[in-house]
Amino acid sequence: MADKKVSALTAATTLASTDLAHVITSVATTPTNEKVTLANVFNKNPSFYGYSGTGIQAYTSASSALTVTGGLVLVTTPSTATSPEVADGVAGQTVTFVHDVAGGGASIVTPDTLSGGASISLTDVGDSFSMVFTATRGWVVTDESSGVAPVSTSLILTKA
Repeated sequence: MADKKVSALTAATTLASTDLAHVITSVATTPTNEKVTLANVFNKNPSFYGYSGTGIQAYTSASSALTVTGGLVLVTTPSTATSPEVADGVAGQTVTFVHDVAGGGASIVTPDTLSGGASISLTDVGDSFSMVFTATRGWVVTDESSGVAPVSTSLILTKA
């Protein structure tokens, strides 16, 4: 490979997080050739670009702490209510929660720091909400939708 230009290499069409990319560091002082995994490159971003692979996170526990690691959290409820406590994120991090599978109970999502409230309840399959984390206000709800209520309803999800 030392005798090929990068432009002469075969293009990769499918990538894995463990694949390597070539980077040149310290360009202004002492340029150095180094390698980096694609996971390391994308994990330096505050949120995921799309919802596939590690961008989708499933939540099925009855009641526990939840650290958001993806951009989409699919919630499955058991027969009783769940109370996931969402840890604070990093500034600019976004997440969408969707009540994906109902076992009979609601999910009362309780972020450590929620601007303007203490919790948000997901009652029906399809209920969803999105939040962004800010350094000054904590988690801020930016969007909400009900799986059964009409979109014109002024208060779609229950906030406490």
